[in-house]
Amino acid sequence: MLLSSVSTFIALLISAIVCIISFIIIYKKIKPSQIKVAFLALNASMIICCTGLLLQNMLSIPLGIDPIYFEYFIYIGNSLLPITFFFTALIFTKTKINMNKKYLLLFVIPIISMIFLLTNNMHHLFYVEYSVDLSQNVYGPVFAIFDAYILILYAISIVMFLKQSISSSGLFSMQAILFIVGSAIPVVQNILSTTQIITTTIYITPICFTVMILFISLAVFKFKFLSTTPVALRTIVDRISDGYVVLNENFVITDANETFLEIFNLKLSEIVDTNILSHVNLGINLDKLAVSLSDLKNSNEILTFETNNTSFTKTFTVEVSNIFSKEILLGILILFKDTTQHTKDMKTIRDNQDMLVEKERLASLG
Repeated sequence: MLLSSVSTFIALLISAIVCIISFIIIYKKIKPSQIKVAFLALNASMIICCTGLLLQNMLSIPLGIDPIYFEYFIYIGNSLLPITFFFTALIFTKTKINMNKKYLLLFVIPIISMIFLLTNNMHHLFYVEYSVDLSQNVYGPVFAIFDAYILILYAISIVMFLKQSISSSGLFSMQAILFIVGSAIPVVQNILSTTQIITTTIYITPICFTVMILFISLAVFKFKFLSTTPVALRTIVDRISDGYVVLNENFVITDANETFLEIFNLKLSEIVDTNILSHVNLGINLDKLAVSLSDLKNSNEILTFETNNTSFTKTFTVEVSNIFSKEILLGILILFKDTTQHTKDMKTIRDNQDMLVEKERLASLG
């Protein structure tokens, strides 16, 4: 085998299996969203890399095939990996993005590099000498450009992830720790390999990246990394007197403050990822809410209506509005203002007025 040890081969095989399982779980369990698509693309890129490397290891020597021919297939995953990682970080930071044509520029250098790789035997501008052992590889100028490009993309993505994670949930939260440790693994491996402190093969890189993707997936989906709110802001919104709930474009609940949960005697885990129109226990007029949500599509207006909670004998003014960021719809905000006391006060005033009018009428009759 070309692997340095059987354990490395097993680790590579496990990496491929983990990526496939992760792809299936995300595809089946996670609700449709841009971050889901990004993670599926990220896992697909790793699956291509691992599959190509396994085939190279198993078939190169027995069939007498030059290992570089397998690199043609492996390179597809290698070139897509930093791009999908960048998109994952970008969506993670912005929640949702518009897929503009400008993003196609990210594929220019990988495509040009792919052409040079496929024709490498003619000019050796990508690889002067190709070897499974990284210390024996001799790289050409085109590879240096591509390598610098992917390192820049990885660096930008990691900074984006790190900045957002610290501002969202704090440096020492479980989510942030998972991300930091996961990102550090391939970075440390790359530094040790480049400086030749340790001797490695090309097979170690996908193994490290698989671990990184696994850690980030846990942070995002298991610990609701994307749903976290900056700590200071979270404290403020939980203390305001009005309850609110945030929906995505499919009217699925993604967040709510403590006031909302206390008013309706709910737990966030009970309502998150569920359609708000299915919660008849809220005791509000869901027909009015459905009409407001329908009328609100692609609108900057704030729709307001009054509703009574029959379960708690409360009256609310409900405000429904879209949340936009640079003309991108991020979600829908529903604000519940408790007007129960105000309604009672107005009723008392009207009753008193009626009593005064009646007294004046009786007085006029002697």
